[in-house]
Amino acid sequence: MSELVLAAMLVLLVLLAVVAVQMADLLLATLALGGYGFVMALTWAAIGAADVSFTEAVVGAGATTVFMLAALLRTTRRRSPAPARLRWVALGVCAAVEPVPAQHAEQRRHTRVTESNVGHLVARADQVARRSDQRQQQALVATCEVRKAARSVAVNP
Repeated sequence: MSELVLAAMLVLLVLLAVVAVQMADLLLATLALGGYGFVMALTWAAIGAADVSFTEAVVGAGATTVFMLAALLRTTRRRSPAPARLRWVALGVCAAVEPVPAQHAEQRRHTRVTESNVGHLVARADQVARRSDQRQQQALVATCEVRKAARSVAVNP
């Protein structure tokens, strides 16, 4: 698919997101979010991620829209006026949040692992497994002894 079509879909995604946030009519906002999920599924398909595309179509455009419409049947279609002032702030916060760089996240994960004394945990797990094996062997020996005793009682009444 050409880059121009992909760019047009990305622009449409941004427009649908803004429409969904700014709509006072919750039914139209729900339909805009359903359209967002559908366009997102098309975008995933365009870049060759068929599995993600299928999941986005089912969950993003399908199930989520149905659940929102079901919730709207039990409430009003109009948005309350109180959060209207915060919509642009919420949109700005969502746009400004950056994902944690992978290198920094890997460094934090490595630090947590080295600080957690993994060697001690492995040794403790081995110790518990050995105790469990010993208990299983003792139970097996005890069962055999009980069977021998039961046989000897049955043979010698």
